[in-house]
Order: sequence, then structure tokens, then C-alpha cells
Amino acid sequence: PLLAHDDLVGALLVGDLSPARRFSEMDVKRLMLFAEQVAHILSSRQRLDQAQRRQAELELLHKISTALRQSRTTEEIFSLLVKEVLAGLQTPAGSLWLYDPANDELVRVVAQDFHVRLPAQLKPHMGVAGRVFTTGQPYVAHEFVSDPYAHDSIRAQMPAGWGGAGVPLRVGDETVGVLLVTTQLPRELRPDGLEPRTLASGR
Repeated sequence: PLLAHDDLVGALLVGDLSPARRFSEMDVKRLMLFAEQVAHILSSRQRLDQAQRRQAELELLHKISTALRQSRTTEEIFSLLVKEVLAGLQTPAGSLWLYDPANDELVRVVAQDFHVRLPAQLKPHMGVAGRVFTTGQPYVAHEFVSDPYAHDSIRAQMPAGWGGAGVPLRVGDETVGVLLVTTQLPRELRPDGLEPRTLASGR
């Protein structure tokens, strides 16, 4: 076993093609020592990756916060929010949808790249955006054109080879919209990197 600080991080398997070979107790001790070093290296790398992801998140949140304070209109706020999120994730395509209770629809208020071809309105129970809105939970799609939750009107406008994710937008405890982000395969967004964010109501 590869153990680092009592955490199991993997396993090391060693074998020999020769049936006559027998591993001695010294061989096992050496392997255990090697496995311990490998485990600590893996654990350190995981902590470094987590720290780098957290740093990237903090930098992105700072940029968004700064941009929002400089915005004068609601349209500017939403546009800058989408722009900075897409820049932080290093992908060109995304859109922001807000719920219109008067018409019971999700309305596309901001779109970049091919998201401008998506329908302007969707019922809140339709498609990936509708699923994210109604459940209040992030959703990751491997590829939108083949995703079981993708609505036909969305699927027809999404290019093949693009997946992504939807994240609920909240004010307090209320879900008020959805942010859709798409990335080109083989890159895929990870669920653990898609925590729901709360939109600040004040400026």
C-alpha cells in the first residue's frame, strides 16, 4: 500500500516473470521504503495541485469582484461575470440564463461564441439548464450533443465534441439562474471544481 499520513493514496505492485524468483524479507523492506517515499511524493503533489487550484479560484474571484465594482449597469455586471469566468477556465464559449417568473422561462441574457445561436428562452424544466435550475445542483455533461438531458433545440446548435457544465446562480437561498460553460473534448470540467456560488446582491 502507498500510505501518506495514514491516508491510502494508491498501491505498488511488483512482480517477476521468472517463476524461480522469490522475494526475500529484505526485498519487501526495500519495497516498503520505496512505497513510503512514493506515497509522500504523491501526497505532496496532490496538496500542491489543491493549493494551485485554490489560488486560481481566489484570483478569479478577485478579478470578478473588481470588475463588478466597476460596472454601472446590470447588463455590464452579467457580461463581465461571464467574460471573467470563461477567461479563468480558459474556454471561449458560455452563457448566462436568468429566470423570468412572469413568463416562467429561463432567458439567455449573455452569450459568448456559439452560445449566441442557442434559443433565447427555455422553460425551466427543459434541457441541462433546466435541470440545473430545478435541482439547484451543478451538472457536468461529457458532450452536450449526446447528453440525455440536452434539449433538442440546444443539441441542434451545439457542435460535436463539446462538453461542459451548468452551475446554479443564487441570491441567498434562491436559485435565480444558470451559468453554462462549454469546453472542447478531451478536456472535461470536474464536478469538484463546480461549487455553487452566491451572487452578492449589494455592490
